Amino acid sequence: MVAKRQPEESEFSESQWDDLNERLDKSWWYQTRNEIISDGLRHVLASSTIWDLGGGSGAVARFLCDHGHSVIEVEPSSRGAAIASQRGLTSFCGHLKDLELPSESINAFAMFDVLEHLNNHDEVLAEIHRTLTSGGRLVLSVPALNFLWSQFDDDAGHFRRYNKNSIRRELTAHGFVVDRLGYFFVLTVLPALLLRAVPYRLGRTTATGAQEALGPEGGSLGIVARWVERKIAFRAPIGSSLFVVARKA
Repeated sequence: MVAKRQPEESEFSESQWDDLNERLDKSWWYQTRNEIISDGLRHVLASSTIWDLGGGSGAVARFLCDHGHSVIEVEPSSRGAAIASQRGLTSFCGHLKDLELPSESINAFAMFDVLEHLNNHDEVLAEIHRTLTSGGRLVLSVPALNFLWSQFDDDAGHFRRYNKNSIRRELTAHGFVVDRLGYFFVLTVLPALLLRAVPYRLGRTTATGAQEALGPEGGSLGIVARWVERKIAFRAPIGSSLFVVARKA
């Protein structure tokens, strides 16, 4: 079901949304991230409906639903929300503020690689805090480590990458207490540094579209790499992504 709000412009055309959506369920990066997020949510939010903000075409939300969670998506792009609906999800097309939810009415929000795209992230975090119940949870994944900044971040519309200190500082300033915080995607740090960040600093600005970045499926080596990533996620001292569980103080 799509609950239609005011439609917005998307960085993807309808055909690009469809093409990207077809890649997501096969993409090594997406599959691995979905499994790591699911692992991170184990014993957390077991009985709460998660409101997935900026959930795109619903690939993460569908995976979480298939693994025992209840998820409602809020997605500003009309085509992304429509595809999420086709996946069998309840999907609102709009921003969180458009829903005008009552204060202290929601038990759990999630943003999976969304916060770094927001220029108005302070406003969004304030609205999340207002809407969450006391002790309600906010679950995040965000790109990590400033030294990995590259043309990919520019092209993806990122405003920032985080480390443990910066994300904790930002959430604390908005009234959250961080309960769990850890790096993941350890195996991608060196390739991202050598193939993206170093060339970027040398002046190479070759664009990398989302379709190309998310397309590789990994094959047999990818299966092994996924197993390794899940085993070391949240325990390694470094990683190209961060996973965060915070609660409203």
